[in-house]
Amino acid sequence: MQEIASLDFKSVRFSVSGSNLRWHVRGFRLLESTGEKRVLFDILLETPGPDPNSAAYGQATGDELQVGTWEQFLVLLETHGVAMELVTDVPGMEQLLFPVNVENATEWIRSPCPTD
Repeated sequence: MQEIASLDFKSVRFSVSGSNLRWHVRGFRLLESTGEKRVLFDILLETPGPDPNSAAYGQATGDELQVGTWEQFLVLLETHGVAMELVTDVPGMEQLLFPVNVENATEWIRSPCPTD
């Protein structure tokens, strides 16, 4: 998963690798990992590209955040409060839930303005 941000645009992008899941991924959501497990992002899937190891990818903008603010989302990420839910049509793997860890996260928004 990757976060992209500038001063006026924020988005979350994800990709799933694994040739065994290619064409089998049906949904991808980011959830709160505790409590009610509210949906943060319900990300529209894109058709896998030419890379045979790519199973799925997609992107959602900050405007599509369903709960809270972008800053609250970043706090959840930093405190391991986000999980990703992958839905597939593979028997026995219909719904997979993984924690999102950003152990070495750095500031994502860099100011292009000079300091003078």
